[in-house]
Amino acid sequence: EHDVGEDDIYDCVPCEDDGDDIYEDIIKVEVRQPMIRYMQKMGMTEDDKRNCCLVEIQETEAKYYKTLEDIEKNYMIPLKQVLSPQDMESIFVNLEDVIKVHFALLRAIDLNMVSGGNGLGKIFIDFKE
Repeated sequence: EHDVGEDDIYDCVPCEDDGDDIYEDIIKVEVRQPMIRYMQKMGMTEDDKRNCCLVEIQETEAKYYKTLEDIEKNYMIPLKQVLSPQDMESIFVNLEDVIKVHFALLRAIDLNMVSGGNGLGKIFIDFKE
């Protein structure tokens, strides 16, 4: 009557692949191959290539900043209710400071892009420390 076959025992245990989708939002990668091929076919000037690089840097920093915010919102803040301050510090070492720095970096990049992107290298040198 209660015969549980070996296969049935583990039905409630998630597969190794289950749960991996949680990382998709954190490390989402957008593929732009068709646009790159199109631009190569159309012939890009040096300014076009430079602008593509600048936009890529800006978009990458924006995505990284958004990821940091998502970690704070979806993990750090909820876990404050259940973890000790020591555990929080161990898990989220300086996350709030990192978020502030990357917010400032993103704003500096955005402002620089509006004015042509000529000072982008200096921004990275300034933010190095």
